[in-house]
Parts: sequence; structure tokens; C-alpha cells
Amino acid sequence: MVEDACKFLGTYIDPQQCEVAEIIGKKILIPPEPFPPAMAYSIIIDDVTHYEYILLRTKERFEDGTVILTNEEQNIPFKLRVQANPLAKKANFTFTVNGDSNEDHLKYSRFLKAARAKGRLKIHHLESGKNLLEANCDEHRSSEYMERLDSEISFLESMAALETYFKIKINVPERFAPEDVDLVHYVAAIIQGCDVRGRWSKYEATMTIVSQTKKNLTALMDKPYSLTYVGSVTVNIFGHSLTYPCMRTLLAAKLEKPQKIMLLLKALEEGDELKIVFVPGNESGTGEYVDRLYKTTDESNTNGGI
Repeated sequence: MVEDACKFLGTYIDPQQCEVAEIIGKKILIPPEPFPPAMAYSIIIDDVTHYEYILLRTKERFEDGTVILTNEEQNIPFKLRVQANPLAKKANFTFTVNGDSNEDHLKYSRFLKAARAKGRLKIHHLESGKNLLEANCDEHRSSEYMERLDSEISFLESMAALETYFKIKINVPERFAPEDVDLVHYVAAIIQGCDVRGRWSKYEATMTIVSQTKKNLTALMDKPYSLTYVGSVTVNIFGHSLTYPCMRTLLAAKLEKPQKIMLLLKALEEGDELKIVFVPGNESGTGEYVDRLYKTTDESNTNGGI
């Protein structure tokens, strides 16, 4: 409520005070001027741009010079809150990411790793080409935390590879087993063209007898060899059935009970089926195999569905 007032003309009191009498005893609300509209910035750590377009706007300003800026009005998963005081040369940052996109979480995790590694953060004004502020990210994090962050990034990279190859979106549940992580990494490595090695102890197969069967098997009796077979593999990853063509090569394989196989070959005719067993060709009883993606002429047929 206005209790007293005086009208001036420049630095002199105006002899006409009739307007003042009209406002004394009344409640007057003078709203502050609105903050400027949001401006576009990029978020850079150690000269690597992690977010190219962030709309920051001043939301609060305090008497001690502290300013609060956020991008809460921007409709993106990444949210940034900056509390800065240029006079005290202090700045605090709060980062969050919303949504369930693996790509968004991967981008955020990479950003977090750079920030937690004591990088130098810059908020770069796109229009002027100048930095709004620069600060060292000096928050201490343990080596165990950084290792967990590396594991998270590796897992999200594999999930992103799966989504790209199979052209689907996969929601990761809040809880899952280590075996799920191993499967995600395995399939991601295969579809990205990597060789994945493993151990084997026995491989059983059924062969249809043709004219060259005896000659081919006879040549395999004396020494270990590599055995390759091709097929479609279907896995279930977080509720999605995914199928891809895989080629597995058993290294140093040999026939189990070769003499018995030769006797069976003499008794069988063309068109008959022969069950054979392959075992590792070393004394340890454990062999090595190599899995890799089998390239087909029509890659579209390799993509699985939901």
C-alpha cells in the first residue's frame, strides 16, 4: 500500500501534487521486466562438442549477482541448470536426462564421462561465437565410478548398434542379469563384423550321403582341420526376437571314432543319412571356434522383428 508519495519535475518538487493524492492508500503492483528470451548455445568439454544446440534462458537473478539459467523450456531429453556468480567466479552445474532412448542415454553418458574426468566445460554462444562461461569440472569421482561409467557406455554402444542393424527400438528394463549384458555385447560384435571366439567340446551333425561323401570323409581321417557351417541364429533380447545369419568355424576339428564312420559308409547308400560327431583335435578335449556375420546378397532378409 502506498503510504506517502511525492511528484518531481526533474530534481524539483512539482507544485501540482494532485496525481499523488490519487494513489496514496492504494496497492500498486509493479511487475519486473521479463528476462530475455532463450538463446542458443553449444556445450563443449575439452574442445569436443557434446550438445550442439541448447536453448538457455535466465530464470532467476539474485542481489548477490547469482544467476540461474536453464533449458527447461526446450523439449529435449537433456536438461541443464547453471547457477553462476560472475562476481564470485563460481558456477555450479546440474545435468539430467529424461526418456528411455538408448541413443540419448549414450550421448549423456559420454558427456558425463568427459565432465567427471575433470575436463574444461564451455557454454558457447552460437550467434556471437563467444563463450558465456568456462569452468573446470573438478568434482572428484572414484575409479570404481569411472569403471562403471565405462561399462555403461560400452553397453549402450552395443544397444545402439542392435537398434541400428535391426531397425527397431529396444527398451532396457531397470533390472537385468549379467547374462543379458553378455548376449548384447556378443550379438553387437557379430553384426558389426567382428570375430567372436569361444570354446567348444563336441559338435554333432547329420550328413546326407552323396557320391563324394566317402572320398571327402576319408581325406579328413588323419589330421585336424577347420570345419565351417552357416545358419540363422535367433536370440531374445529384452523381449525382442532377433535373427541374423552367422558363420561358425570350428578350429582343429576331427571326426570322433573315424573307423566306425568308415564301416558305416560302406554299408550306406546315396541318400541315406549319417550321424557324425566332431571333437577337438587336441589332447585337452576343448577347442576354439570363431563366430562371424555371414554376408548374404540380400541383407534385408537378415533383420529380425519384434
